[in-house]
Amino acid sequence: MQIKTFRALDMRDALRAVKEELGPDAVILSTREVKSGGGAFGLFSRSVVEVTAAVD
Repeated sequence: MQIKTFRALDMRDALRAVKEELGPDAVILSTREVKSGGGAFGLFSRSVVEVTAAVD
């Protein structure tokens, strides 16, 4: 089983990356929104989508 985590600006881009790399049989294991970047105190951070997917 191959498990990989993808980060993208939105869910559409994340799912597109999953399909491109793992194929149409990939299964989404988890999704979450995380803060990325930001410098000091996270003042300039941006939210990104993190998707963990697997394929057998």
